[in-house]
Amino acid sequence: MQIQIDVTHAKTGMTHHRPPMQITQRPAELSIQQDPGTVQMSTTDGKLSIDQTEAFADAGLKGILRRNNEMAAKANQQVLAYIAKVARDGEQLKRIEEPGNKIAMLAKERGRIFEHELAYRQIPSGTEKVRISYEPSQLSVTVTPADVAVNVTPHRPHIDAPRWSVDTYVTQKPDVRITAPRLDRTI
Repeated sequence: MQIQIDVTHAKTGMTHHRPPMQITQRPAELSIQQDPGTVQMSTTDGKLSIDQTEAFADAGLKGILRRNNEMAAKANQQVLAYIAKVARDGEQLKRIEEPGNKIAMLAKERGRIFEHELAYRQIPSGTEKVRISYEPSQLSVTVTPADVAVNVTPHRPHIDAPRWSVDTYVTQKPDVRITAPRLDRTI
């Protein structure tokens, strides 16, 4: 004898409900306050010095003290040159007994006419005669920054997160069937 059992399994279904999440946030409030800083600048004047003393002296424009000193030095040289010439002439006259006419030769030397040459001359005679010096100006900058006050007011985000849901349902009910053969026997 045989018993037959048929089983039908239950089947379930699910429906998901997932609404979107939304996040909103207002921008933060920001305020910045700053007092003006200070900038101080100071300069010294540049100094330009031009010394034309030697250039003017080259052109004959000299101060009285310089001219006196130069004339005294020139007179001293001329006196020394004259003393040397007189001594040399004296040496020649001392040997008058030697052959030759010493007195005529000395007279001829003293009576000689000196020739002068004329030449073009640039005044001043060179650029080194003018002395130029320059001291540049000095710049000083002082910056005093001001304090900055920054105030920030943040806003919290608003989050809207609805719950997700899952609906479950039965699509097929479970079933068990047992089939047994009939016994027709009488006892």
